[in-house]
Amino acid sequence: METPAPGRLTFEGGIAWLVLDDPAKKVNTLSSRTLSWFDEQIREVRDERPLALVLVSGKADSFVAGADLEEMLGVTDKADVLALLRGGHALTARLADLPMPVIAAIHGACLGGGLELALACQYRIATEHPKTKLGLPEVQLGLIPGLGGTQRLPRLIGVPDALDLILTGRQVDAKKALKLGLVDDICHPSDLRDAAEKIARMSAAERAALIARRGAKQPFAQKAAGALAKLPLLGNQLVYEKARKGVMAKTGGHYPAPLVAVSVVRDGLARPLHRALDLEAGAFSELVVSDVAKNLIGLFFAKNEVDARAAKLAKGAPAIETLGVIGAGFMGSGVAQLAAEKGYRVVLKDRDHAALAKGMAFCRERFAERVKRRRMTEAELKTAMGRIQGTLDDAAFSRVDLVVEAVFESLEIKHAVLRATEAAAPARMIFASNTSTLPIAQIASASARPE
Repeated sequence: METPAPGRLTFEGGIAWLVLDDPAKKVNTLSSRTLSWFDEQIREVRDERPLALVLVSGKADSFVAGADLEEMLGVTDKADVLALLRGGHALTARLADLPMPVIAAIHGACLGGGLELALACQYRIATEHPKTKLGLPEVQLGLIPGLGGTQRLPRLIGVPDALDLILTGRQVDAKKALKLGLVDDICHPSDLRDAAEKIARMSAAERAALIARRGAKQPFAQKAAGALAKLPLLGNQLVYEKARKGVMAKTGGHYPAPLVAVSVVRDGLARPLHRALDLEAGAFSELVVSDVAKNLIGLFFAKNEVDARAAKLAKGAPAIETLGVIGAGFMGSGVAQLAAEKGYRVVLKDRDHAALAKGMAFCRERFAERVKRRRMTEAELKTAMGRIQGTLDDAAFSRVDLVVEAVFESLEIKHAVLRATEAAAPARMIFASNTSTLPIAQIASASARPE
């Protein structure tokens, strides 16, 4: 039986639509099979000469989530990795060199190889949706971007911002991506196709103006740092040395990938793109066969398995509406603030009015910071604070679904808190601990329902 194609190519109104939609997977990933199919479609587009090519996903909430890690984990020969990467680089080069506008229409996760594929396009549009995130998370797996990310990203948005994304694995939303110059436009998810078609039908002058606006909203300090990175010798060294020191402070030098990334970006930008990509491929192939990468990728799969099992166990369980938090210190207040921001009603308890007032003030300060950064409005701040009820009485837990204790790290105190909470809360209540040193089984031993 023939394996279904991981997508489809259609021509409508003079525009080629390359829809990425692998029926064998929940999300699109880049495997050797996908890249081979993709290459065939690019060759067909080149022959047909449409007005423009648009890359879009057929998945509900994902563009391309990255490389096929299962395939990557199975590779043990560095030469095989190099062959795969060189094929990928040749593919992205053919995509970038197509004699018509190429537009990545992004909705959902656009990560790792997915973002690198989008970087090879001339234009990028992203939807303003919580699930639309752009990033290069490879460093978290002991790797560096291997499909051109270390070279195309700094050439697009500048060295400092590119290094920030590459070295942290941080993901940005559509608005931040627009500010960085990573995307050219943002839109509502329902308008994505129209927005892509609008760019496809622009005049050359209009598209040139679109490109000229990239990164226009970057703060002056970021632009200055980007200019400094382009200076020979001293300026160049200052930017990369700062990045290197930041890596050493966070990792102690125990993770090789971030330091390799700094070197590859620095050395690659001094070369033509095709030679810089060879440098990237060589560094990636060394890292991917290392024990560090294999172990981190293994941990990634293990976490996904645990998350899937947890989701399966939670299926059909009653929804949690009200959360109890015991202890209004730094940790407890943080839990309460985040829960209220996410829409939960919160009962925050402590031993006296002074401690409780301090915890409530902390929550308000955190919300005020988000207002200052324009992440929420004053009205949303008031609504979120209204969800938090401060109390000194265990009776306030009579209707809570879940209680999180964040009290002093003492087994005696935690046992006392657990007994008092169970006496006041309904039988359905789940008790959770924020302990960092005490075994959860020891805490549960004081419970009437230790399971």
